[in-house]
Amino acid sequence: MPSEQDKECKGCLDRDRCHEVYAKLSKSRAEPVALKAFTAFFVPLLAFIVMYVLFLNWLSDYVSDEYIELAAVLPSVLSAVVITFLFKYVVSFIFKIKF
Repeated sequence: MPSEQDKECKGCLDRDRCHEVYAKLSKSRAEPVALKAFTAFFVPLLAFIVMYVLFLNWLSDYVSDEYIELAAVLPSVLSAVVITFLFKYVVSFIFKIKF
């Protein structure tokens, strides 16, 4: 009785090569890049947005409304960089991944 995969691959011209490619990929020793991509793109963006909102709230009593956005950007960027490096360090320590 043919398997479900055999039914799907029946009319395909590359069905033999397809099996070889997936077999090679399953034996690959390359490091996964999903966590690295998450750390490189999502963590800094999320950290900046969160810190920007926090600094806007914290500085609202001390800085006039005219300059508050400007005053919140620099500490938000610096905080996002620090948070990203700390996250990278913790993740590399826990999962033994080199960035």
